[in-house]
Amino acid sequence: MLGVRLEVMTTTVTPHFYQAKRQGFSSDLMLHKQAENANGD
Repeated sequence: MLGVRLEVMTTTVTPHFYQAKRQGFSSDLMLHKQAENANGD
């Protein structure tokens, strides 16, 4: 559920993160997800 929510956020706000995710979760994307986790739910 959280993953889907993050996917929607990344595809809407930052397409670059979506491209990185399609390439296989770059380390920067993982760090971004952790930051969203800490700031979000």
